[in-house]
Amino acid sequence: MTQKKRMPLRELTVIGLSCLAVVACSPKQGELGDNLFPHAKWRQIPQSPENMVEVVTLRHMVPFASDQRGLGPRERDTLDDFIRKNRINVKDQIVVQGGAGDSSRVAEGRVDAIRSEFARHGLVASEAAPAGGADAPAINEVAVLIIRPVVIPPDCSVPQPEPTLRPEQPWGCSVNAALGMMVADPLDLVEGRELGPGDPAQSSGAMRRYREDRIKAINEEETTQ
Repeated sequence: MTQKKRMPLRELTVIGLSCLAVVACSPKQGELGDNLFPHAKWRQIPQSPENMVEVVTLRHMVPFASDQRGLGPRERDTLDDFIRKNRINVKDQIVVQGGAGDSSRVAEGRVDAIRSEFARHGLVASEAAPAGGADAPAINEVAVLIIRPVVIPPDCSVPQPEPTLRPEQPWGCSVNAALGMMVADPLDLVEGRELGPGDPAQSSGAMRRYREDRIKAINEEETTQ
């Protein structure tokens, strides 16, 4: 049979008065004004806006005269200007597409002339089979397609909901936008690259210096305002 321990009347009185004091001193709804965060207005902080990566296609049409196979001075200058203005580099996918209505021999000569011009800039262009459609090159035309991924940074000007209870701008938005503007390859934001082979001599040397307590101290500098 268990015995219950009785609490003295004096201790019960002290505990009761303490509870009444806590209830009486606690702030009521609305007494703190803006400092009180009501549960009805609570919202989960939205996730920081991320960068978007889209693949765009730049198109340039090179016109040719009838039975002309090589590039003339005007067509060459126009193509070089297109390469320079769009900063075409080795990371871009370059596709040259001949006209569907041209003879195979003439179209092949025109495509080879354009690919040679890209090679002069240190770029490799591949050949695509003529295709139909509204964007297909017409007779006596060759299409140059530049396919590249681009980063679309988030719009940090959109304010968050409940601006009086949170910072006006989304948290981390400016950091993500800066990352999208300075990334070398936009596809790195979609999927990371695999690490190459490591240097075992360098790694083992770092571990040996750490174990032997031969770590170089960081240079400390004093600054003034």
